[in-house]
Amino acid sequence: MFFFEVSMNIFFPKVKFEVSPMAQETRKIYSFCYPGIRKWDWSDRIYSVHPELKEKLSGVNNKKIFYSKCYAYIKHFKDSNKDGLEKSVQKVQKRWDKVERKYFKILSKHFEIDWPKNKKIIKAYVSVVPINPRHLDKWTFTVGYTASEQRKIQTTVHEILHFLYFEKWKEVFPESDRRMFDSPHLVWKLSEVLAPVIMNSNPDIQKIVKENSPGYKEFQGVKIGNKKLMKYFDDLYKKHLKSDDSFEDFLKKAWESVEKYKSVLEQI
Repeated sequence: MFFFEVSMNIFFPKVKFEVSPMAQETRKIYSFCYPGIRKWDWSDRIYSVHPELKEKLSGVNNKKIFYSKCYAYIKHFKDSNKDGLEKSVQKVQKRWDKVERKYFKILSKHFEIDWPKNKKIIKAYVSVVPINPRHLDKWTFTVGYTASEQRKIQTTVHEILHFLYFEKWKEVFPESDRRMFDSPHLVWKLSEVLAPVIMNSNPDIQKIVKENSPGYKEFQGVKIGNKKLMKYFDDLYKKHLKSDDSFEDFLKKAWESVEKYKSVLEQI
């Protein structure tokens, strides 16, 4: 039976929330809204929260003008909601502090790996953009300003899971190239499948997030073998939870499945 002990004196990083900077917000809006930059078009998620932005960008094809309009809109929105943004930072920080150490212990024990001591701070930016990318090299991510407090916590759990997950991945698959950890590579796709699977089916983590995450909409209609993609890996993970296998064993089995159905997954 595999057993990983979390020391009482183990190092944990600290999550610090703050308002997302203007330049970061503008780049993110531009990246998700300018036509043709990304394979998956998520601009409607932004426009559902910022319908006025959609009107301002309608028919604009020049990249510089598009960017400048994004900047102007974000600046006006942030200036108009300055107090609300700062209060949101304070509220989510207070709420997160109550579960932070518990979650870090759960994740470390489950992934069977210590937190790296060179990552002392995880920056969490409260963003006016309702899409939440993470940056593995800097250990930063965003949570949506307009999201509920519990949704902010769920996003925090999800993005932090990625950070320690990839530390474990590098340990199990040391030959992996850094580029594989980002879109559109299969290693990245597997991580985005497993993050909600783990959050939804791990009983200790579910006590913190308190609601299920469906995962990316792009995954929902995909089938591998005779099962839907998310169901396939959820079943694999639940089987792991009932076994005495290490998390390393689970990762290897999950990657074997990715390689088996590579032709399907590459089309997503």
